[in-house]
Amino acid sequence: MNKFEILNCVLALLPPLAGLKNYRYLRRDLRLLLLLLSMAFLVDFTGLTFGLFGWNVYWAFHLYAPIEFSILVYIFYLWLKDLTWSRFILFLIPAYVVFSILNTLFLTEIDKINYMPISLSYFIYTAASSLLLYRYRTSNKDLRHMLRDSYFWIYSAILVFSSGSLCYFAFYELVSKHILYLVWYFHIIMNISGNVLFTIGFLCQGRQLESSGDSLSRHLYY
Repeated sequence: MNKFEILNCVLALLPPLAGLKNYRYLRRDLRLLLLLLSMAFLVDFTGLTFGLFGWNVYWAFHLYAPIEFSILVYIFYLWLKDLTWSRFILFLIPAYVVFSILNTLFLTEIDKINYMPISLSYFIYTAASSLLLYRYRTSNKDLRHMLRDSYFWIYSAILVFSSGSLCYFAFYELVSKHILYLVWYFHIIMNISGNVLFTIGFLCQGRQLESSGDSLSRHLYY
């Protein structure tokens, strides 16, 4: 058991706690994100617990990956639904679920990591969060406003988290175990950073921000 794994699991609890603290001020998209991050913590905790006993936990990733993809891609749709091609985003959900099922049935056994569907999902998350951050930054030049807006932190968190995970899973079968172990440390550091950013984002979505109506993202995406 690695200390980084324990730290990563502990910090994965911070975003759900911050989200629950301000739950009454969260809109539908952030409540869905809170649900997803709570599930992610449970998966991390399950992996940590099973690891202590030497039990295989890869089956949990086979189950969780399509659930995570469905929820997060739907959230992306809510954030990007002003675009003319946004409905295409929704078609990604059934396509990915079918791909994940076929991968489990024919390509990757249930007791091995399903790195191909996971790599694909994190590639899409990275691309979508990059687009969201680009649109946000080009629409908002006020740095002080950005630092007060929960969406700036949440878009950044998704980008940091997904890009770090993509680096690990994309090279899972392509590099030596020694190099992969080093990439794993980078992956964990990015996970920890992402959880800190998620926590800041949820804490920003408090009573003062909600009542002031100064969230740019509300006007852009709702």
